[in-house]
Amino acid sequence: MKPPSPTETVEPKASLKPEFWPSVAREVKENPDLFVGICLVAAAAISLHWTATAFENVIDHFLEHGGLAVRPFFFGLLCTPLSIGLALGVWHHRHTFRELRNRVYVRSDRTPKKCLVFFLSTQPLLKAAHSLPSGVVRLPATKDCPEVELAGRDPLADAEQLVNAGVRWNWEMLLRGLHPHLGAPLERVWIIGSADAKDPATGKPIPGSFSFRDLCCQFLSRYLAHSDVARAWPQPVDFENVEKIEAALKQLIAGEAHEGRSPEDICIDITGGQKPTSVAGAIVTLNSAVTNQYVQTNGSKEAFIYDLVFVAPAQSLE
Repeated sequence: MKPPSPTETVEPKASLKPEFWPSVAREVKENPDLFVGICLVAAAAISLHWTATAFENVIDHFLEHGGLAVRPFFFGLLCTPLSIGLALGVWHHRHTFRELRNRVYVRSDRTPKKCLVFFLSTQPLLKAAHSLPSGVVRLPATKDCPEVELAGRDPLADAEQLVNAGVRWNWEMLLRGLHPHLGAPLERVWIIGSADAKDPATGKPIPGSFSFRDLCCQFLSRYLAHSDVARAWPQPVDFENVEKIEAALKQLIAGEAHEGRSPEDICIDITGGQKPTSVAGAIVTLNSAVTNQYVQTNGSKEAFIYDLVFVAPAQSLE
C-alpha cells in the first residue's frame, strides 16, 4: 500500500463515540416496547425478503426449465407463515410507533375573554388595609421604593407607573394580565387564594393569599365595568397540591358553564401562585377550549394568551 505523501490529507475513519452503546442500552431500558417493535420490523423485513426471493427463484426456474425448483419452493413455504406472524407482531406493537408521532402544539390566542381566573399572590404594601377608597390608590413608601399613586383607570398605565417609580409589587402582574381582556367585555374575574402553610424548617405558619382576596377584588374593581365582576373563590386552595388546584378549576369552569359562559370564554392566568398552579392550569386547559395566560415578569412584561393542544395519531384503526 502506497503511503500518503506529506501533501495529502488522510480522512479520519468514522467511528462510534464511546457513549453510543451506553446510550443505546439506556434507551432500550427506558423504552423496551420500542426496542421490541424495531426488532419485529427488522425481522419481518428480512423474512419478507426471503419469501419474495424464494418464489422469484421458483418462477425463474419454471420459466427457464419448465420444472419445479423444490428447495426454493419449500423454503418459500416455510418463510410465508413466518412473515405473516412477524407482520402481525408489528401490528400488535404499532402503538410504540404511534407514540413517536404525538405532539403538543401551542397556539397563540389574542381574543379577549369574558372570564379571567387569577391565582393570587401575597403582597406587603396593602396588607394593613381592609378596604380601598374609590379614588387614587397610594402605595406607601418603603426603604427601597418611593410612594406611588395609581389612578385606577387604565391597568396598563398604572403598571407602567409602578415600573417608572421603581416599585416591584406582586400585583403589578394582575394589572398587566387584566388589560388584554377589558374589551371582551369582561364579565367575571375570579381570584383564587392560597391556603395557609407551615414552614418545613421551623413549623411556623405561613399565611396564604386567601386573606387578601377581598382586598384584591376591591382593587381590581376600579378597572372593571361593575363592582361585582371581580369575585373571590370561596375556599382557600392548597397551591402545593396539583389535584386540589385542578379540582377547584374544574368546579369553577363548570360553574361558568352553568351561567352561560362557554370554555372559549375562559382564560386561566398562571403567572401568580406557585409552580403546581401552572401545572394544574396546563392540565385543565390541555385539549380544551379554555386558554392559558402568562405575563412575562421581565423584559417587555407582555401578556401571552395561548392554547395547549395534544395531537395524537388517528385512532380510526383501533
